[in-house]
Amino acid sequence: MPLDENLRIACGEQAEWLRNAGVEARWVRPENYHLTLAFLGRVEVERIAIVEDAVRAAVSQIEPFRLQLEAVGAFPNRRQARVIWIGAAARVAQFDELAATIRAALEAHGFSFPQPAEPHVTLARAGGCRFAATQPQKLPPLMIDEAVLYESFTEAAGVRYAQLASFLLHTK
Repeated sequence: MPLDENLRIACGEQAEWLRNAGVEARWVRPENYHLTLAFLGRVEVERIAIVEDAVRAAVSQIEPFRLQLEAVGAFPNRRQARVIWIGAAARVAQFDELAATIRAALEAHGFSFPQPAEPHVTLARAGGCRFAATQPQKLPPLMIDEAVLYESFTEAAGVRYAQLASFLLHTK
């Protein structure tokens, strides 16, 4: 799901702070910041309509909510960072419900998700670097009111994302 412009700028400022603090990594371009609910990998063109229908049906059951990005961390950990992120400091029930609902709808069509959904925005990818704990600046909350299906392209300048479809969450 996309970030609004204020949050995109704030995440970019956090990434810049980490870069200036000496964290060595390949930094994600701010226009590529997003929150991932379900990574599908390569999807055949003829299956995209199935994915769209499944996600549309899934999100129609979930009400919009706010998500606070308030922690900076890394996967698998800060001592061997491969992905540096900014995200939620703890589990967020509404995010978990949204991700589980979308994933269950997609699993019914043969997709699988070996890793749990973690509410985070990837700031950088690293080769196992170490970085010290840091507290992010106060970020505005992210309003989760839609899910977006993206296609990604790996190019010489880095990854580029193209929006294929957008699905509004249920509103009363």
